Amino acid sequence: EVNTLKIIQELLKTKRVCVPKVEGEMMNFYEIHSLDDLKEGYFHVLEPTVSNLVLPQDIDCMLVPMVAFDDKLYRVGYGKGFYDKYFALKHHYYKIGIAFEFQKVKEININKFDIALDEIFISDGAKSDSGNIGDIFAENNRIAVCDPVYPVYVDTNVMAGRTGEFIKKTESWSNVIYMPCTKATN
Repeated sequence: EVNTLKIIQELLKTKRVCVPKVEGEMMNFYEIHSLDDLKEGYFHVLEPTVSNLVLPQDIDCMLVPMVAFDDKLYRVGYGKGFYDKYFALKHHYYKIGIAFEFQKVKEININKFDIALDEIFISDGAKSDSGNIGDIFAENNRIAVCDPVYPVYVDTNVMAGRTGEFIKKTESWSNVIYMPCTKATN
C-alpha cells in the first residue's frame, strides 16, 4: 500500500483529517490533530487514539488504500471488507484510491458487497496526476513527488503557480514536498 503519512501530515495543516479505526466488525473514522494521535493497531496499521468520532455524512472525500485495483475502479484490501461495509452506508463522499502502478491487475473478482471507487490516483510520479491535485482539492494544496524525480513531473504545478519559490541552493521548489526514494524507504 501507498504510505499516506506524508499526505496526512500535509493535510493536517489546512484540512480536517479523520483516519479509520477497526472496532469489532466495523471501521469508524476519528478526527486527529497530529500524527501523535496515532498508534499501531489492527493489521499493524496506525489507528487513532483519540475519541473524536466523525460521522459518515460529515466526510467529503476519502483517500482509500489498497493492495490491488482494476480498470473498473474495484479494489482489494486486506480481505475483511471494512471499507466496503463503510461505503455501504451510502453517504456521498468522494472515494479516491491511492495505489502504485504495479498494484493494477486485469480484473478483480467482485461479489455483491464490493463497491467501486470514484477515482484512483496512481502514484507513479505522473505529471497529470500531480497536476490535478489543485483542481480536485484546492489551489493552495502542495504536491509530493519522489526524490529523485524527473523535472517534467513538477512542470504542471510550476505552470499553475502552485510550487512557490525556486530555491537555487537545493534546486527545489518551496511548496513541493520531496519524498526521498532510497533503499531504506522502499
